Amino acid sequence: MRLVNRFLNTEVGLAKPKKDNFWSQLLQELNLRSLILWLQEIYKSSVESPITFWETHKSQIKKGFKGELFTSFWEKADIVLFIPFHESINNGFLGCLYSLSQLKAVEHSKKVKVLVISHNSGEEENNFLKTIISEIGGSVELIVYNTELTGPTYSTQLAVKLLERYNNIEFFGIVDADTLVSPDWLNLMLATINQDPNCAVTVGPRTYLNKKYQEILYGKIKVSLERLFSFFGGKAKLVYGNSFFRFSNLRAIVDECLGQILNEGLVQEKMEKSGNFILLAKSAVAVSEGEKFDEFFWETIFRILRNFKMFIEKPSVSDHILFLLEDQYKRFPSFREMVNEKFSQIKETIQNVKKGSFSKEELLRLYMSLQRLYDEFNSKSALNLRRDIEYLSEEWNKKFN
Repeated sequence: MRLVNRFLNTEVGLAKPKKDNFWSQLLQELNLRSLILWLQEIYKSSVESPITFWETHKSQIKKGFKGELFTSFWEKADIVLFIPFHESINNGFLGCLYSLSQLKAVEHSKKVKVLVISHNSGEEENNFLKTIISEIGGSVELIVYNTELTGPTYSTQLAVKLLERYNNIEFFGIVDADTLVSPDWLNLMLATINQDPNCAVTVGPRTYLNKKYQEILYGKIKVSLERLFSFFGGKAKLVYGNSFFRFSNLRAIVDECLGQILNEGLVQEKMEKSGNFILLAKSAVAVSEGEKFDEFFWETIFRILRNFKMFIEKPSVSDHILFLLEDQYKRFPSFREMVNEKFSQIKETIQNVKKGSFSKEELLRLYMSLQRLYDEFNSKSALNLRRDIEYLSEEWNKKFN
């Protein structure tokens, strides 16, 4: 209670709440906790036995997607909810679909259409996916394709380019295939983004689960810090898998940076430079797989402090190098091959950067060499993406025109 009183005290420039406001806030927290537990159970059930989950819940899912919120026509869709898919049937995708089918209708009769893009998934997985989507009906659209490009950043750009022909689309939500959202999620995202015309994106807090379907420490601390930071008027940090964009803002960035690796940091930087900002929809909770974040205590603390530092400070040359050698190197095989051809002893280089063993001049030379490779990688990716867009646009026209 002491901690709560400290945050609500008038000494930090905030009005002291009435008693009934305190109890209503407490009730809201309990409701959110119940929602998270409910989503955890759905996630667990959808992962442990996807086929059984589908057979058990398919009538409810189909009924939900035929409700008043959804439309089968792109020309009537105000909102598109996009799910990037890659070998995700066993990782909670059916739970994700279930949660979207239970979304509550929104004000002004806005209509929603769901787009699933499966990239580089196996034939068996895609066949099961096609069966599911065909049973659901036209409110959920599926694109299946193979590409040289890996990662959801490219399928997101592909989705934006395919949808730019529709002037009626106002908002574009991204929900990871292993992420489940609450029934009020869409209403909360809309209410938050409509607070200010310069708000280009809203994000929601996400609870991460380990293999035992338990909340991991990283998620608990991250969500607490996000909500606390928002409480004091701080900006939110963009995370794709539980996000909601104004479509025009996202489209402008995709047009400018087509084919680049549009990581969250780059998108946030572009939006803030154009005078827009990101808000946290504090009650728009979601649950997601988080095994990669399930680390020992001090590793978790280090990850959070590093992310927090990079969020509030301008990244240093060392930060940029580590981003390229640790994050992008692991995520993108083609970039990894290019780096391996140019450099040796990658692990030792990373350790020396972290230890501060390089001089400023050595760090700058290393960064410039890596950046040249990264630019070359992005240029090649842009060519591949344009080919994918051209091919799938022709397929789209055949289907919908």
